[in-house]
Amino acid sequence: MNSKPLKVLVVEDEPLVMQTLCDKLEEHPQMTVCGNAHSVDTAFKEIIKKQPDAIFLDINIVGGDGFKLLEELREANQKIPPVVLNTGFEKFEYAQLAFNEYKEEIVHILKKPFFDDWENKREACLEAILNGHTKEADRVEAVEDSISLRIRDETHIIRVDQLLYIEVYGDGSIIVVTTDGRNLIVGQTMASLLQALPKKILQVSRHNSVNLDYVVKLKHSPPPKVIVGKQEKAIKIGQTFLPKVKLALGF
Repeated sequence: MNSKPLKVLVVEDEPLVMQTLCDKLEEHPQMTVCGNAHSVDTAFKEIIKKQPDAIFLDINIVGGDGFKLLEELREANQKIPPVVLNTGFEKFEYAQLAFNEYKEEIVHILKKPFFDDWENKREACLEAILNGHTKEADRVEAVEDSISLRIRDETHIIRVDQLLYIEVYGDGSIIVVTTDGRNLIVGQTMASLLQALPKKILQVSRHNSVNLDYVVKLKHSPPPKVIVGKQEKAIKIGQTFLPKVKLALGF
């Protein structure tokens, strides 16, 4: 993570504050601003497109607030990088409550006015972001062609070529299904699992990812589906994921 600058996305609805924050973050050799957004909708799209290493997120943004953005990313099973929450003093207690609710995502609270004692504040943000990446990396470990999954007091070793598909159940549980018949309920998110897996494990909807090696056919009639494995499990493809799925399958 230290070998190249962290890509950060700034989400802020006050243009002057946004520009100044972007400029001051760019001054640090370990950070580069890859984009900015002023609303929930544009931030959501920018995060998917740019895949930033960190987000500087204001609480009050157009179309809702920063917590709505995080919730939408969770619901879409998108990877949420470490978040630095920007807040004024009047919102600080609110931000602290959110810090507890989103403790996996929010790594630091940056209080306004930002630019008093800026260098120390920026270093604190950077340290929190780097620690957040270390914590994320510890959740799932991929070694060569295998992945290890900690489930309660057991660690399961799964070869990537045994992984059939991943599914998110209605209650939010993540199920990893293997070719040898294992159905493992894991504590990670879809995004953290995919981060540790090769690209042939492809997300095809908000609720499913599949191993492309086991896709036997693509059904085009609506709703489109991929058919996976010897049992020909039918998995629906989300409309926003369809172009990427077709490209990966050579259509």
